[in-house]
Amino acid sequence: NITGDGHNTVDTQVHHARGHEKCTATAMQAIKAGEDQEKIGYRLAEILAEESDLTPAEILSFPYFTSMTVEGYRQFFKKKKLL
Repeated sequence: NITGDGHNTVDTQVHHARGHEKCTATAMQAIKAGEDQEKIGYRLAEILAEESDLTPAEILSFPYFTSMTVEGYRQFFKKKKLL
């Protein structure tokens, strides 16, 4: 949420950080378990929808959301030598 002066509140920043951590942990676990890209994308969309006005279905409707998001995490984990 935004305060009247246009800055994010600390609570909002903490909430977004937790969402990011949850997405990262979920992606790592799912990729290591060999889950398919569609399932991983849906799980990530559910997490993102928790802090959004969008539903998981609306998030998934963005062109290339699943392929770009899941492959982005995969490449990040490989670069960090986590996979």
